[in-house]
Amino acid sequence: MNDPSNPFHVPSSSSSSASASQSLKPKKQLLSKIGQPSSSSPRTELNNRKRFGGLFASFGLGNGTGSPLRAPLGTPIRSERRHETFQPGDDVQEDSSGKGAIGGVWSFAEKMKELTLTVGSPARNRNKEKVREDTDEWEGEGLMGLHDEILLHILLQLPPTLSQLHIISRVSTRFYDLSRTPVLWLRIFHEAGFDLNEHAQQNGVAVEYPPEGHWEGKEWIHRQPQAEGSSDNPNSNEPPEDDTGEEEEEEDSVKDSTPIHYPTLVRSRYIVQHLILDSDHLPTPTRLRGHKDVVYCLAQWRNYLFTGSRDRSIRLYDLSTGECIWVDSEAHGRSVLCLDLDIDEDGKGTLVSGSSDMIIGIYTIDLPPPSLSSSSLAVGKRLNTIRCESSILSIGLTPRYLLSANKDTKIHIYDRKTHELVITLEGHTQPINSISLSPRKDKLVSGSGDGSWKIWDIASGLIEREGGGGRGVACVEWNHDHIVTGDGDNLVKLYSSSNGQLISTFQGHTDLVRSVTISKSAGVVVSASYDKSIRIWDIKTGKLIKIINEDRSSLVFNLKMVSNKIIA
Repeated sequence: MNDPSNPFHVPSSSSSSASASQSLKPKKQLLSKIGQPSSSSPRTELNNRKRFGGLFASFGLGNGTGSPLRAPLGTPIRSERRHETFQPGDDVQEDSSGKGAIGGVWSFAEKMKELTLTVGSPARNRNKEKVREDTDEWEGEGLMGLHDEILLHILLQLPPTLSQLHIISRVSTRFYDLSRTPVLWLRIFHEAGFDLNEHAQQNGVAVEYPPEGHWEGKEWIHRQPQAEGSSDNPNSNEPPEDDTGEEEEEEDSVKDSTPIHYPTLVRSRYIVQHLILDSDHLPTPTRLRGHKDVVYCLAQWRNYLFTGSRDRSIRLYDLSTGECIWVDSEAHGRSVLCLDLDIDEDGKGTLVSGSSDMIIGIYTIDLPPPSLSSSSLAVGKRLNTIRCESSILSIGLTPRYLLSANKDTKIHIYDRKTHELVITLEGHTQPINSISLSPRKDKLVSGSGDGSWKIWDIASGLIEREGGGGRGVACVEWNHDHIVTGDGDNLVKLYSSSNGQLISTFQGHTDLVRSVTISKSAGVVVSASYDKSIRIWDIKTGKLIKIINEDRSSLVFNLKMVSNKIIA
């Protein structure tokens, strides 16, 4: 049965056989006394203190080795993988081979288990325990004598992996409760390479208890909270309790916060990652309708998606409903080739568009709350127009600047407030097909038809690094410490942004690669080509995982990937 309150409970896989699932079950529950399940009674805790006293002695803590989780001097260190492999559908369990653990920590967990199972038998150690109970030698010593804050600090020194945390959770009821502390799961979340969106980073509040709902296999079923003022007993006539002024003040202070239950979030992300890496799993497409011709570009913010088309229009879709809620049907005189967004937490900001009509369109945006999404609302208003000398092929926004990559082989940088030209970057010899900003938005990478990519410092206008080779670079993306390109040689290439070195080359497309993106958390590169295929590649091995649109019904000119969606 799925238990959402258990952070170590993993959804069962429907494809697993009964025998396989039996073999993946964790070993028997730890016993605090021979033949009896563990408990948190005072007598049990007293016995645990005694056992931990002997455990510390076995570690040589009297000789100054320090932390109770630190290995004795001379203990051999086993290698530890930075990222644990976790397959949704499998129960998290100890690795009996010792992989994924450091010698001292693993010995600590093993000895705790051994002592819990074998030490303290009334028949075997009655006389010894009687002597010890008559003294104060054990009182206050051992892990059970430490405050929770100190224990938590010790646990924070463990490698941030699910397997290590799971071992600790099986020691006792108290350690199980400590293993649910949000800060431990936050470390696992980030160590796995997962990221929060900007809204969650600014407003997220870690909570100890899971959201309302339950798991059904690999799907989370959300349970709507009970209506305000309702009672668990439908026949009850008691009025709801009055809120105190202090409670109302507290509610106001956190009304904009987003609760995050990291065990549920980690589990959800691992499930998505598993589905992405499963070569047999293909996503179910959802089509957004409205444009009358090819869609060239996308710009996404939360559940909103702006699109630009050869039909000269810009549309806004609510991804939660699939409806078009705003359109500028005459945004440009020719095809809309590129879009970029800069939106604040309140849904207000700027949209910029570039076109083959050699015009940059600048819009003020005021997005409605999801509950008010309607096609009748005024979302965007044209603020200004910048005329250029050639087509705008790619565009970007930083807090200070508006950047456009043009067919005239130049990058033009404008002041966002005055819309005046600040500087022109020159260095490419062919049209600049694509630009992408660094994570801090103080640098940009450009890809050109001359076959090269270049990293520019925006403030100085200087080229810091360059690479490439072969036929023209059609697309480029900067994601964390990686730069990925697609080119006319039908190749996808992955580079290090810090030194420009080529890391991997992904081969398989049979025509020009038109769009690329990276998902660091899933460990994949996604590419779209004029061969009408969308391919997902393993970022570590360079191997093709799957083609997600086997029908290859149309060309894809631009794609985006968020945690659980590929938008193309």
